[in-house]
Amino acid sequence: MQADCIVIGGGLVGLFTARELARHGTKVIIIERGRVGQECSWAGGGILSPIYPWREPTALAAMIRFCQKEYPLLAQDLYEETGIDPEWLQSGMLLLEEQDKEQAADWAAASQATLELLNVEQLSAMEPHVKGHQGNALRMPEVGQIRNSRLIPALQEHLINLGAVLLEHTEVHRIRLHNNSVQAVETTNSEYSAAITIIANGAWGSGLLPALAIRPVRGQMICYQATPGYLRHILLKNNVYVIPRRDGHILVGSTVEDVGFDKGTTEAAKTLLAGAAEAILPGMNQFPLVGHWSGLRPATQSGLPYVCEHPAINGLYLNIGHHRNGILLAPGSARLLTDIILEGETAVPSGPFQFQPESI
Repeated sequence: MQADCIVIGGGLVGLFTARELARHGTKVIIIERGRVGQECSWAGGGILSPIYPWREPTALAAMIRFCQKEYPLLAQDLYEETGIDPEWLQSGMLLLEEQDKEQAADWAAASQATLELLNVEQLSAMEPHVKGHQGNALRMPEVGQIRNSRLIPALQEHLINLGAVLLEHTEVHRIRLHNNSVQAVETTNSEYSAAITIIANGAWGSGLLPALAIRPVRGQMICYQATPGYLRHILLKNNVYVIPRRDGHILVGSTVEDVGFDKGTTEAAKTLLAGAAEAILPGMNQFPLVGHWSGLRPATQSGLPYVCEHPAINGLYLNIGHHRNGILLAPGSARLLTDIILEGETAVPSGPFQFQPESI
């Protein structure tokens, strides 16, 4: 099967990358070891902001802003084309702690983001089910969310309409090289070749290119079935977030666990998250707990994703290592890599996202 580009990995990063290239007339094959979008992309919360944006590397700021502007337009376009609503929602986020207040204020001023200080009465008026919180809260009204479980099939249908080929249940065994160039991509079923090969398979990237040193980080989440409108804002306290969906589902996450490629769930994590949810939003335990799952986030040593051409292998590109910000950054990193491949002006600075192996 001939193509101009092979994208290894059918998560949201890979799907968005394929979309950007296909929109420029590139014939793309996406190769996914399982089902499209059903690994880390499906498991995430879909918050379209870092949970503590002032703690993130400043190098991410431009890409974050790009993605936050892009998502509402993207969601609307996908809905109109496919009939699948990705449920972009500007729910806002409430931070129920004060230790980062000054740092948050500095970040908001520098990034021109809206940040509001709420007293207890104002908080109660906005979210009457948040009870027992002492002190002020910080509100970020511009923070949005996307329902990744609906975004994935919308993107999949959109890519098919663009003429992209999606190969599921097809595992890549190796990238065969010759004279420092990609010769072929060998899979369980066949081998494929193209002028451009992109590694975008998240936590599994180091299996194809060990020098990437991508580390899988497990995150577990739980889900309650509440009533629609019971909670409007995303809540955040002590690194735990509570996310309300339009239909009344409320997600609580997430753990950060260094357990290799173990995707199992644990009773300890469920108990921890359920306790944190009840502490943040008293009364949560009245609702049935209807879901508990995990995903493996891809973490790099630097904390920044690699979005670049490989410095020593011709025809090989990287879009990988987004850790906890994969859903948020996927449209921006896809746009950046496409700009690099097409040798155009980049929408965001490319310098911070280079891959520099110890030896090449």
